[in-house]
Amino acid sequence: MIKIKNKKGQLAIWIILAIVIVLTLSLLFVFRAKPKISESYDYGDPPAFIESCTRNAILDAEKIIISQGGFLEPKNFVSYNNVSIEYLCKNSGYFEPCIQQHPFLLNDMENEIINYSRPLIDECFKQLITELERRNNEVEFKGFDFKLNFVPGRIRSEIITDIKIKNKDESKEYSNFKIDLISPIYQLGRMVLNIANDEAKYCYFEYVGYMVANPDLKIEKTTLGDSTKIYSVTDIKSGEKIRTAIKGCAIPAGY
Repeated sequence: MIKIKNKKGQLAIWIILAIVIVLTLSLLFVFRAKPKISESYDYGDPPAFIESCTRNAILDAEKIIISQGGFLEPKNFVSYNNVSIEYLCKNSGYFEPCIQQHPFLLNDMENEIINYSRPLIDECFKQLITELERRNNEVEFKGFDFKLNFVPGRIRSEIITDIKIKNKDESKEYSNFKIDLISPIYQLGRMVLNIANDEAKYCYFEYVGYMVANPDLKIEKTTLGDSTKIYSVTDIKSGEKIRTAIKGCAIPAGY
């Protein structure tokens, strides 16, 4: 009788373990699954959905590029505090001033944000269309064009598209979505360009005096061992900071 009880006890333990394993695997599958579009969202308002997606994509891109000197993937950079910072002005030789590497930095930064945001916006449209069709709407979509530019205090963008949504009750058509974000990126970009211009001309930038004349900005300079200068420019109101690297007029060891 003792053996029978032991066998029954062992069987119960194995059954419990099997249930635990199944539940654990189920939970892992749930958490790894791609999140679904919220059922609570009002997809009867496509502009709100697309504008929200676009806004998030732009802000993500902005955060990345301003920490790295204006670029998503810096190619000519120095590593500083484990961050790759693009050289805005550089000369690898000695004594000579640096040479501008990105004279059209603001345009470059705009294109970086566009390149980052476009595939995310495309995914937003796909999600929107999938959900609308699931709700028995007919959707006609002919793609989109995405434009973006910086102006003082703002990032302005526009999605130009042609999307038609029909159901048994009504028909709606949308041709463009405009998204206007508050951002100091224009001022920050202009500031590091000014720094690069002065460094290219004079091998120096008088940042202390500039801060006195422009109290809305905080400018810091750190010089590395290879004569690279890291300039950090902070917009005091928002706290956003852009960093750029400058290398020129280097003096060799022994002089």
